[in-house]
Amino acid sequence: MKRSGAVFVAALAAPLFFLASCGSEPAEGPPPIHLGDSLCVECNMIISDARFATATVSLDERGRRSPLLFDDFNCQAAYEAERPDLKIIERWAHDHASSRPIRTESASFVHAERLRTPMASQVAAFEAASAAESFAGSLGGEVLVFDAAWERLQKKPCCGGACKEEVAEAKPCCGGACESNGG
Repeated sequence: MKRSGAVFVAALAAPLFFLASCGSEPAEGPPPIHLGDSLCVECNMIISDARFATATVSLDERGRRSPLLFDDFNCQAAYEAERPDLKIIERWAHDHASSRPIRTESASFVHAERLRTPMASQVAAFEAASAAESFAGSLGGEVLVFDAAWERLQKKPCCGGACKEEVAEAKPCCGGACESNGG
């Protein structure tokens, strides 16, 4: 009888353990982005192109890992600029060539006026500097390291400046205030 009781408890515990782990975020590494389902926390648009999707992982008030998902670098830069007290522990982007997650700080970035991105950042990340150089050459763009790319993004309105002047003060582009998002 004791053995069957232990089996019964184990049989009940296994599904509960499985259900508890299903919705949890990974303890480290890039947070999952579900294309066509995940929303950008800055502009509330559905994230639909992995090549431009980014994430900031911060610590919440309890010291837990808190992933923030974005559909473009402009949204990520705007969100972080509005929250200087955010405790950022890592940033992630996707390699434009493969859509694989990469650490943003070690990526090479291409800025090109002809590059169409979800919120008009005109920036793409690459894991390999050689791939970034080749891509930049094909578009007449420039290759930047993280600090230079981030500085440029911090100075640019979320939508790349495509907003009407009268709504630009409200919250540029993010939230649908623009006629065109440049993408």
